[in-house]
Amino acid sequence: MYKQILRDTFASVFEKKDTLFKALIVPTILLVILHQFTSDIKMMMNNDIVNYYIFVPSIIFIIIFNITIAITTHRILLLGNDSVPKWGLFKLSNREFNFAWNFILLILLIVLITAIFGLFLFLGFYLIDLVTDLSDNSQNIEIPVIMAISFVVSLFVMSSVSLVFPSIATSNSITFIEAWRLAKKYRLLCFVTVIVFPGIFGAVFGFVYGLVIEFFVKLISPEFNVLFPLLDVFISVFTISALSHTYKYLIGNNSDSFFEDTSKKGEDQFPKEVEKIEVILQKLPQEDNK
Repeated sequence: MYKQILRDTFASVFEKKDTLFKALIVPTILLVILHQFTSDIKMMMNNDIVNYYIFVPSIIFIIIFNITIAITTHRILLLGNDSVPKWGLFKLSNREFNFAWNFILLILLIVLITAIFGLFLFLGFYLIDLVTDLSDNSQNIEIPVIMAISFVVSLFVMSSVSLVFPSIATSNSITFIEAWRLAKKYRLLCFVTVIVFPGIFGAVFGFVYGLVIEFFVKLISPEFNVLFPLLDVFISVFTISALSHTYKYLIGNNSDSFFEDTSKKGEDQFPKEVEKIEVILQKLPQEDNK
């Protein structure tokens, strides 16, 4: 199942690259433009001058375009090429607002889990210190260890509940609790395919091509900085693809009746593929008779 998801993560993107390119080109170009605005804002912030009339709208639009890219990618990979207009989504609907709201809730949930788990670990280490009377050096190590463990636990939870996003994108919205239930028997799978693999891919790919872009910026022109948002979108597409195919695999292999119904709804959204199969099956007996 790991190989299947990882294989589909790459294969589906390359298979539908033309559709993805057309649907994502406009928000990507707009992100490049906004990147220039934010670069100017960073320069102004270094001089203690911040124009909030530019800063705040830029951040809002960056979030909107990234949500549009995520929903578009999920829909194309899970529902097919005809699930979005040829040149992408340009209208905000309840789906986009629901996606954004759940993203905010996810951030708050991760912060809460990290804080609570970190507090318990801190109290545990504190009690151990009282009993064993450890040195100050060991106490200096405890805080980074507590933060690291709490962060990993938060990522582990996030890998399961983040399944809400492909469900929202495909109009089969589920809650965080239902997403957690969906991943019940596949928690490690979710952690590997949603967090570990995209993290390694993004780090390696981003590091290598980031160095290339930096080389162009220093050697040729600072204007090559516009390649960074393009790199971010490229990595995001594969990260979203990993989440999409993890969700697709779990929906197709879950015995829960609720998710079986959801899976059937998803199958109903592939009418063209079903029609093609029926036509092929009808032709087979005719060819045999000949």
